[in-house]
Amino acid sequence: MIDKPVIAPEFLSRNKHSLASAGQFIDSSDNFTDENGLLKGSISYIRYNKDWHWNIGGSINLTKMNQYFLNRKIELENENEETLFKLILLGGILTLLLTVTSVIFSQNTAKRFHRYESRILNNMDKLKKNKAQLKFLANHDPLTKLPNRRALEVSIDNDIMTCAQAKSSMAVMFFDLDDFKKVNDHFGHATGDELLSVIGRKFSALLSDDDKVFRFGGDEFIFCFPSLTSVEQAQEKVSAIQDVFSQQIQVFKNSLHIQGSIGIAMYPDDAATASELIRKADLVLYKSKLKKKGSFLFYDQGLHSELERSLTIESHLRLAIENKELSMVYQPQICANSQQIMGVEALIRWHSESLGFVPPDEFIGIAENVGLIDQIGQFVIEQSCKDIANYNRGSLTPITLSINVSPAQLVKGNFVDRVCDVTRRCGLDNAYVTIEITENVLISEIETSKSSIELLRQCGFDVSLDDFGTGYSSLSYLSQLPINEIKIDRSFITEFLSSDQSLSLVRSIILIAESCHMSVVAEGVETQEQYEKLRELGCDIIQGYYFSKPLKISELFNQFTPEQDTGKISVFHRPRG
Repeated sequence: MIDKPVIAPEFLSRNKHSLASAGQFIDSSDNFTDENGLLKGSISYIRYNKDWHWNIGGSINLTKMNQYFLNRKIELENENEETLFKLILLGGILTLLLTVTSVIFSQNTAKRFHRYESRILNNMDKLKKNKAQLKFLANHDPLTKLPNRRALEVSIDNDIMTCAQAKSSMAVMFFDLDDFKKVNDHFGHATGDELLSVIGRKFSALLSDDDKVFRFGGDEFIFCFPSLTSVEQAQEKVSAIQDVFSQQIQVFKNSLHIQGSIGIAMYPDDAATASELIRKADLVLYKSKLKKKGSFLFYDQGLHSELERSLTIESHLRLAIENKELSMVYQPQICANSQQIMGVEALIRWHSESLGFVPPDEFIGIAENVGLIDQIGQFVIEQSCKDIANYNRGSLTPITLSINVSPAQLVKGNFVDRVCDVTRRCGLDNAYVTIEITENVLISEIETSKSSIELLRQCGFDVSLDDFGTGYSSLSYLSQLPINEIKIDRSFITEFLSSDQSLSLVRSIILIAESCHMSVVAEGVETQEQYEKLRELGCDIIQGYYFSKPLKISELFNQFTPEQDTGKISVFHRPRG
């Protein structure tokens, strides 16, 4: 049974023309849906095939279609729900992964940031420490940890302002270690550095709240003691500094006995600025060392003039040899019994174009302190050997030459070779040369001095111990060293006629020399009474103004002439002056 053809309006409108051409009748209904809006009934259709002359028809059950669509709808809804669940699940998983990844990334980033932050903070700390260290090093000595000279003047100027307000005094003390170079040379620079470090700590321990100590450089320190009310308080500070060196200082395994010299300038009496106080303290330190090592001196105006004179002499002395301002004179040494000339002592003289005549006592010490004595000493050796060699060539009886040498010359390793070279070039036999040394060289450099003296004796030179009796260990030297002459210091000769003690000393010295088979020279003899008493005591040689003042080499030729008939040298007495 074929249902009545029902064609949807849309289908009818689209296929009306084709159905008409096929010659078919089209039946349509106006109601295709039920009250629920679902399609109802069925759709039938017929198609004519002109090739076969067939009518082909078919129908569609709309109810089944509705069911299909409902099922499909349910399937799609289920698929959508499943897809939505999967999407939600995937989104959750992705969100979780993203969250975990973000947390891990943020933690890593935070850790890296903290590491960078820590590095930056560490670098900042290092920069701050380096800055603090650089600031410390800029104002402190790295060895002793004491403030350095950069901080010195600023600190003293501040103390001056404080003292000015309080109307108090201040002492600036310039301290310098004595013979510090010998510590470095003998024990090594490591010991010298450690010694300075130990001294720095000892100095720091002396200070009160307002006191300060600075390392000025090398082995020099500067103390600043503000808020003083008297010079006596400054002297107490000096005593405290000197007490540091009252006992030996232990450095590594060495026990060192050292001392230092101090120069003191006071505010406001001596100066009103830091630079002037330091300069004047340095000046009196220089004078203190010249006077006696290990001592101290306060600045005063008279001393200032003396120091200025010393500095002037020092500056001119450097050009004295170059300008040929130095010359030699010779004081005869006379045999006490025969009054014949035995020899001469070479004495240096300096006539400066700017300063006039400068006494040897004034410039020799300065030359030793500033390192010029070796150059001057070499001039003395060469000129005196040349003069006496010429004198002996024109004389029937040769005379000896006595040359004073500085401790700095004697302890040099090549000293003896240099003297031998001079005598060889001048043609003067070594037996006619006596090297005079003072006891202070033996005290400070006994081992080196002993080897030099022994070598001098081996080379044929005589060795004389000058200023005998003024030292502390004279007798021990006579037994230790190959000395063949001693000179009695002029201070004993001046007083021995009026002082029983001096007379006993002179008599003892002559007896000691006689027992040791040494000759004795008395210097500073100025009167006939002195000469006669010395001859009576057994003195061998007389030197002094009683017989002759120091003479130029031309005057020596003229005054001491050979007698034609006896071949002896006569002495013509010339009164002093």
